[in-house]
Amino acid sequence: MSEHTANGCLKISKILNNNAVVCIADDNTEKIVMGRGIAFGKKAGDAIDSSRIEKVFTLHSQETSNHFQQIIQNIPVEHILLAERIISHAKQTCRKKLHDSIYITLTDHISAALMRINEHITLKNPLLPSIRRLYPEEYQFAADALVIIKEATGVSFPEDEAAFLALHFINAELGPDNTKINAIVATAERIAAIAMQYLKRPIDEESLSWQRFVTHITFLAQRLLQRTDYSAQGDLRLFDMLAQTYPEACAGAGAIKDFLETEFRCIIGKEEQSYLAVHISKLQHEYGADVPDTAV
Repeated sequence: MSEHTANGCLKISKILNNNAVVCIADDNTEKIVMGRGIAFGKKAGDAIDSSRIEKVFTLHSQETSNHFQQIIQNIPVEHILLAERIISHAKQTCRKKLHDSIYITLTDHISAALMRINEHITLKNPLLPSIRRLYPEEYQFAADALVIIKEATGVSFPEDEAAFLALHFINAELGPDNTKINAIVATAERIAAIAMQYLKRPIDEESLSWQRFVTHITFLAQRLLQRTDYSAQGDLRLFDMLAQTYPEACAGAGAIKDFLETEFRCIIGKEEQSYLAVHISKLQHEYGADVPDTAV
């Protein structure tokens, strides 16, 4: 889905409510057009008054179109435009592609959250520490969203709400069919906890080495939950070298292997163990000894 300023002649094909209509453009593409009072006194077949247009969404799939139309009919236009502003802000810096589903899920959540806060209902998010640690970029998008919401509405949300919003960005990155984000977060957190048992010093969670490790284990958890095979042996010489030179790092990788094989009933091959050991060794020697400069 993309949003832009309207151009050309737009004719109404369906009225969703007083503030939103479905239109057919000159090139026969379907668009959702929003603006306060844009459908007042109008009927199907009428042209849109361009001076009332506030936002135009071009739909890339019929499924997205249907879902978004349902959302629009039940949510105040102010909430929809607020969500679009937040998504546009995130897209300016997001390094990953956000699926169109973000327009549906985030809009719905923000509207519901604003109604909850008006009723003095707040929710705790037990995944807050994990999301903040494992998904710092998406968490920052969500933190920025809370600032935008405060500026637009005067409503201040607790930090737990940022974790809920971050989940929508994470899901949009993984795709519309992903239903396992909680399990991905929990698995990555367990892997990180095991690795930290083999580190002899506090870890700077802002460091590049830690962020690379977190990225690796997050995608590892995602692939395991998708039942990707991890039995490949890869370069056994690298693992043998690591075992001799960095036994503690390999012990940590072995502990992670044991956990994953028990949890997922899979086989974690030497190649994956080598990657984990390299990450752990880099963390162990963050401020000193050299470790293999192996790309992972």
